Amino acid sequence: MNIKKKSFILLFSVICAFASGCTQESPPADPSERSAYSSAAADVSTESKAETVSSQDSSENSITAPTEPPLYPWDSDKRKGDLVEISFRHTEEAESEYFKTDDKEMLKKLQNALDGIKIIGESDKRYNDSGIILFYTQKSNSGRLNFEHGGLLCDGVRYETEGYEELENVLKEIEEAYPEWSKKYDEWIHRMSVVEDTVQETASSDEYKKADIEKRRSMILPVLEKLEKDGYIKPGSIYDSGDTITYSYIDGASGGIMLREFDPMMN
Repeated sequence: MNIKKKSFILLFSVICAFASGCTQESPPADPSERSAYSSAAADVSTESKAETVSSQDSSENSITAPTEPPLYPWDSDKRKGDLVEISFRHTEEAESEYFKTDDKEMLKKLQNALDGIKIIGESDKRYNDSGIILFYTQKSNSGRLNFEHGGLLCDGVRYETEGYEELENVLKEIEEAYPEWSKKYDEWIHRMSVVEDTVQETASSDEYKKADIEKRRSMILPVLEKLEKDGYIKPGSIYDSGDTITYSYIDGASGGIMLREFDPMMN
């Protein structure tokens, strides 16, 4: 894997896509630029699919039929290639680690579980426990899915789901296998991944995507400064040039974040 070579390019190219909504997909990426172990998060690839959803008794489960066509967090007919790597963490733990895998058999299980999830309606229930942030990389697409107590979060709305239990079982299996799986990679790779995951979690959030450039700066700088304090970013390497913030990993590789959205008309 060639994380050193691609880290700066990858983070620059994907962070600028975070301003788009949860139903818009990120542009295809060159598979040769992807490593087996790198979390490249773009906007959530949630697809819409027309289907009539029957109304459910809100007095029993607080679910109402959505006004839009139901969302499918993982549409097997429209997905952009098979999974090549994923990482996830539990949101109820403030600074929990990301668990990862690029194991083909495990990813196949996860993909099948995602294929089986169906959105059944909007819900007014919100929870502080059992949350999951899942970053995924496919052969030609990257994205993020947020689940809260088994429901999908999208643009601040929580949707109840069917089939989440199978996804939860696969994630538990990945978590249990992670200590052994992680031995395949050097420590410096894991340390770079901490930076990538932490930065991407902030930069792919709804709040960040909707923020102006100054708000984004105020959100991302404290994240980088904490990573610097914790020894994941080289001391004194954080540089704010206005539209872009760059930094160096401890091993010397470079990373960066574009605060302003990419404008294709400027190319």
